Amino acid sequence: MVIPTPGFEPRLQRRYEKLVNEHLHTSENQAAGARALPSVNEAFASTQAAWRFYSNPQVNAQGLAAPLIEQARLDLPVLSRRYGLAIHDWSDLVYATHGSKKDRKKIGTDLGYKLATTLLISDLNGFPIAPISLGLWANDGWHTTLDDQVRSDLSPLALVSETMLFLNRQKLSLPLVHLIDREGDSIFHSRQWDAAGNLFLVRADAVQRVVWQGRTQLLGDVAAQVALQAGQAVEISANVIGQLLVGETGIVIDRPAFPRGREGKRQWVKGEPLKLSLVVCQLRLPDGRIEAEWYLLSNVPAQTRAEQLAEWYYWRWRIESYFKLLKSHGFQVDQWQQETADAIAKRLLVAAMACVLVWRLQRATEPETIALRDLLVRLSGRQVRRGQATAPAILAGLWVFLSAIELLEHYDLNDLKRMAGRAVPGYS
Repeated sequence: MVIPTPGFEPRLQRRYEKLVNEHLHTSENQAAGARALPSVNEAFASTQAAWRFYSNPQVNAQGLAAPLIEQARLDLPVLSRRYGLAIHDWSDLVYATHGSKKDRKKIGTDLGYKLATTLLISDLNGFPIAPISLGLWANDGWHTTLDDQVRSDLSPLALVSETMLFLNRQKLSLPLVHLIDREGDSIFHSRQWDAAGNLFLVRADAVQRVVWQGRTQLLGDVAAQVALQAGQAVEISANVIGQLLVGETGIVIDRPAFPRGREGKRQWVKGEPLKLSLVVCQLRLPDGRIEAEWYLLSNVPAQTRAEQLAEWYYWRWRIESYFKLLKSHGFQVDQWQQETADAIAKRLLVAAMACVLVWRLQRATEPETIALRDLLVRLSGRQVRRGQATAPAILAGLWVFLSAIELLEHYDLNDLKRMAGRAVPGYS
């Protein structure tokens, strides 16, 4: 597969491609670094080369994000119909025992960093396309892919606003709808996003007050009066299919915002009344019990049905799967030994391109690629449902596959067989 490369000098471009290949594997807690393929080169030399790459001042997060945005620019019109869905979310990277990381900040009761990610997915089927922005919140501020400055004056939602502005400048082929969980329920920022022409779909809190049918009411009370209709069936777990029920109505938010200033004090900020769609969603189990209920606020044009908006929000779990791939199910990012937020951010962007390659294999429909994908799952040794290929299984299988190719290129097959005979009882 051909991937876009950063606009660095050729030597650094080659090292980038090599590092992406070295991240095509799953890691263990005890060995969370990039792996060198079993060629004639030593693993230590590969580790040194990686350290030099992440420490090189010519290698910056903006340059490493450029290939991801370029891949998104190429894939978005092919994989989506009307919109690209940009999921914004946060995940804590805890490094409680990593004393060498001097720029850690307080994360709950531990020390580490907060990772902010924007993941682009398809509006047709929710398939992940590429992470298109990254921020790492350290003790000195946000280290992001937006610019070279470390920003100490941004809240997480202010970073979302900056990210929206940045993505607008990238001029992707389709408009974006920004999906945010309940952390994005801020009338101050919703007004800001709407005024800038950004489309959003945000999960809202039931206790806020809105205007509905001429009266100010709690959002939860309004939602209780909205008629629900059966939508599509959705998979809740491996053997459980639930029913999504959806209803929609229009509401207005006219109350002042109450954001925190830079000194931490809240202040009243008046604003224009904001007209939004309220989409009420219930996910019910086969026995009729409510598994989940969401109140979604959106300024997406009315041509998009409420059922479609509900489905888009349901796909928000894709970014949770991405975080799992970075953590326990793939790269073990919580065990990485890079000593600064800047170096960790750079490596995260390299790992993100490895994820893009895996997702391309995962969604492929060409017969030859399907055959390769099936082979990778078998090589991984992972147990997956028939006809499915998970990203961790593809990652694990890729490393076995690439290692086998490297061995055959650098060692004689008969020598390998003799080595196996010495190591494996009964091998012939």
